[in-house]
Amino acid sequence: MSVAPHRRRLLRGRGSRIYVELLLDALLEYVEVPLVACARDGCVTHVNSHAHELLRCKRLVGTGPGVWVAALRPRTATGLPMPLEDLPPLRALDGEHVRRVPILVSLRGRDLLLEVGATPLIDSRMRRRGALVSLSVLSGAPT
Repeated sequence: MSVAPHRRRLLRGRGSRIYVELLLDALLEYVEVPLVACARDGCVTHVNSHAHELLRCKRLVGTGPGVWVAALRPRTATGLPMPLEDLPPLRALDGEHVRRVPILVSLRGRDLLLEVGATPLIDSRMRRRGALVSLSVLSGAPT
């Protein structure tokens, strides 16, 4: 897909990062699915309102894998600790499209079984820039 020259100038402009951030925020809110976006280092960059409502974790944005793993304590559906390399966001950061992985997390002292998917975010030059993670509740939704 080609980008018109005037749009290329806009995207290269001083405010382009702000524009892209606002556009991403709007797109994530438009989709009525809990979504989390992270940068190529695994640091959380965006959490839409649906994910925030589900996870109810304060200050996830700006945290790296060490922080969000400690906060959520991801485990297999049987309760075994999940190795970092098996977590869908980190697999997506390695280029894998991940679908429907059951993950048990701890939220405010209560277990919640989620189905997690993740996909790499790839720019126009085919470079991995981050990952987009989708969440859905399988059981144990917090009240």
